[in-house]
Amino acid sequence: MLAKIVDFQPKNKIQSQNTGLTEALSFLNRVSAIVDRHDDFKTATQQIFAEVCSYTQWPIAHLYINTTEKPDTYISNGIWFLENGFDKNAIDEFVTISEESIFETGKGLIGLIAQEKEAKAIEDVTVLTQFLRAEAAARNGVRGFFGFPILVNQQCVAVAEFYSRQTGLLDPTALEIMQYVSSQLARLYERATHLDHQEQLIKQFQSNVQTSIQKLAEGSRELENVASGVQQQANLTNRQSDQVTRGSNSIAGNMETLQQAMEDLVHIEGQTLQSSTTVNSTVEELAKNVMATLQELRQLGTLSAQIESIAQNVSEISSQVRMLGLNASIEAARAGIAGKGFAIVAGEIKSLAQQSEKSSQDISTQLSEIRTIADSSITCMQTVRQSMDMLENCTGNLSNVVDQQHQATKTIRQNLTDAQGTFTHIGQDIAGMGNASADLLNLAQNASTQVQSIKGLSESISSSSHDFIAALKN
Repeated sequence: MLAKIVDFQPKNKIQSQNTGLTEALSFLNRVSAIVDRHDDFKTATQQIFAEVCSYTQWPIAHLYINTTEKPDTYISNGIWFLENGFDKNAIDEFVTISEESIFETGKGLIGLIAQEKEAKAIEDVTVLTQFLRAEAAARNGVRGFFGFPILVNQQCVAVAEFYSRQTGLLDPTALEIMQYVSSQLARLYERATHLDHQEQLIKQFQSNVQTSIQKLAEGSRELENVASGVQQQANLTNRQSDQVTRGSNSIAGNMETLQQAMEDLVHIEGQTLQSSTTVNSTVEELAKNVMATLQELRQLGTLSAQIESIAQNVSEISSQVRMLGLNASIEAARAGIAGKGFAIVAGEIKSLAQQSEKSSQDISTQLSEIRTIADSSITCMQTVRQSMDMLENCTGNLSNVVDQQHQATKTIRQNLTDAQGTFTHIGQDIAGMGNASADLLNLAQNASTQVQSIKGLSESISSSSHDFIAALKN
């Protein structure tokens, strides 16, 4: 319901009552056409304000709009209309204060219109205490006023205000017509709000899609990098696995060679141990023979001494016999012819005694040399005996060392056998690692292929989202 209007005839009346209805209908059609033609709220509102100012001959129009942050607060949104030829500088102070003013529901003239949801007309705002901009209006020559709310779902979303330079009231018919203008502005506002909301949804959708596509692209790049890294690592692992396999095979070959060498060494050491045992037996037998020889040499020395003693006795007897022969020869000479035969025998006895003495001396000399040789042989044999004792100790120690070495070699051979078995398992593990590396390489290649598919899908989604948003906007 519109506010009660004081009867008033515009100062510059240019319309007759007969043509008023035709002009009003034409005016309303132009306002409706503007709303139908434009989606931009500010442009359409300024054009509607131009039609209203032209129709009412009121030169100044301005809009206050409800803020979304504070539902009960109204502020200027910068939409003004001044008729052609109007000096804006003349009302610059009023415009500035109007744009700075904030109205709450029920406060000030704008707040009252928003609260009561009815149009109002004021003959002179400069004398109205509820008009908070009265002083600026008085200084800038702003006087007459009419305004109306713009309602959407019975909620005041904006207030349109119009001013004249003279005091006066809008005629009741024109003020009634403004109700239709208000409904058209409400329709424009509602559509603009819907379009804004739709634009926000489109932007949000576009932002979400672009964000998702960007994340998908980043994820694809990261996945591609990971796949590339995995592929490189798989190739490296594969090469290293091949190297390890070759190294393992080489080690296995060396292990077999070493195993064979150890088998030969065990065999040789067995022979060495057997030879050492034979040497020990030989050395022991030789030591026994040396002892026997030494004993025989000692017996030879004793026997030589005994023979030498006998030879000495023989030499002494021969000397005595020689003396007896000499005495017999003297006695035979004294006997003369009767002792001549005895003299011959005495000469033979003397000669035999001399030969016997000489032989005894020769035997003593030979026996002395034999004793000397025997003594030297005994000394040598004693030295040989000491050497044989040392050799026997050495061969005994050698046997012990060879036996210990043989046991150690057998242990090493067993360890080599175990190590060879371990290397066999390692070879199997390396083969398994090579297979796993090949599988990993295939997975990396498949992942790279999937990444390319994802990138293509991302580009397709991006293109489709652009087409979809363009279709929504059209």
